[in-house]
Amino acid sequence: MAMTAHAGGFERASNGARDAGVLPLLLPDRRMLGGSMDVRESGRRVTRYQVVSFSLMRLLGGWLAKIPEYELKLEIGRHAWQDAQAAESLRVRTGELRVPADADRRPPVEVQRWLDRLDQAQTPLQFLVGIYGVAKPRLVAAMVQHMESTDPVCDAPTLRTLRPIIQELGEQIGWGEAAIAAVCAGEPALVAEARERQTQLEAALAEAGGLVAQGTPQPAEPEETVEAGMRSLIGLKAARTPRSERLLIASRDARFYIDMSPRVLPEDDDPPELLELESMLAARRHNSSLPSETETHAPQRERGLPPPVRLAERDQRFDMVGPAEQAQRMPAPGDDWLEKGRRLMHGMLNNEMHAAELSGRNSYEFPRMPWEFHIDMARVVWDEIRHSEETRKHLQDLCGHVGMYPVVPGNFAYRIQLDLLHRLQDLHRRGELLGLESAQESQHVSRRG
Repeated sequence: MAMTAHAGGFERASNGARDAGVLPLLLPDRRMLGGSMDVRESGRRVTRYQVVSFSLMRLLGGWLAKIPEYELKLEIGRHAWQDAQAAESLRVRTGELRVPADADRRPPVEVQRWLDRLDQAQTPLQFLVGIYGVAKPRLVAAMVQHMESTDPVCDAPTLRTLRPIIQELGEQIGWGEAAIAAVCAGEPALVAEARERQTQLEAALAEAGGLVAQGTPQPAEPEETVEAGMRSLIGLKAARTPRSERLLIASRDARFYIDMSPRVLPEDDDPPELLELESMLAARRHNSSLPSETETHAPQRERGLPPPVRLAERDQRFDMVGPAEQAQRMPAPGDDWLEKGRRLMHGMLNNEMHAAELSGRNSYEFPRMPWEFHIDMARVVWDEIRHSEETRKHLQDLCGHVGMYPVVPGNFAYRIQLDLLHRLQDLHRRGELLGLESAQESQHVSRRG
């Protein structure tokens, strides 16, 4: 207690007098104890934000290969990692709010059905509208309402968790609106399609009760544990449906793609697999307003053929060809070091994007993998996105541009047909390792030249 002096000694100052006399220029704390949420309700809602953020992260990763425009891929990959970080910070906060680690965190049936509907978009444009026009804005609205309703003193850690997520989501939404407008390019039919899609999703979400609705609990999951699933994944479980693999392009390390001089096959010697690849390339899509390849979601660890996504999409700047045509159109550059550098950077920006797209599919196609696996895959997506972005900038420094050379889709096309264990082995333990050694050797050769 503050004391004030007078002729007779000291007496206790009143609280009002004390508050008025100390740091008068400091803004007063207007927060009030209370709020409309108790700890249980705050924990339930934060858990829902975690699950929704996690679901959006996996959807972005899964659709990365299906969206053609290179610039959209760069940002979507970054958003997948941001959503993973948000989900992780929200998961930590749920523990502090006394939500058991082994609690069933799945959303109710109605909300899960709506999240699945985002994945059922007919075109990448519709997907972008669902994510950036509805899902993320509704998630922000729920978080803002939470901040306004909870106890600002006792639940301050939740506010501190939500605040940066809301800010980052706001930036994502702003970018998404610009991306949707760019894809529509002022075409009335596309603008109408985007508006109709948004209206449908808004109505469906309202019917579900909103993202934080209580709803109908999902039925219990199968008895199989994650550990049992992992044993099955790596082949330690006896009962397993036989699977076959039909590779479109034989596995090669990154040096073959950088060298860009594969064997030229005679026209009468093309195997059926390469003929199929040529057919796929001829039928490929070039922009996000065109129909997207329909996916069928087979049970986890039961990968039928052909795989759901056989080619990672590219926009019209990229001329995707088979190895033989690439070799014919790109004769050896000789001692032209500038040309060698441009070819190296152009090939790498495409292959680094392949690595991001494959890692996004890993999380998307195997939802029952451990939490840490999905967070790691999201980080790999962002790392590979940055690598692609870096090599593009190096290409520009060498007076090059995206699409100046034909590219081969095999880096993604053959790996997507492998099971998860072999994908991880082939990309990280073989491709990345040998690719790093090859890149370092190319650097040394360039410096000597």
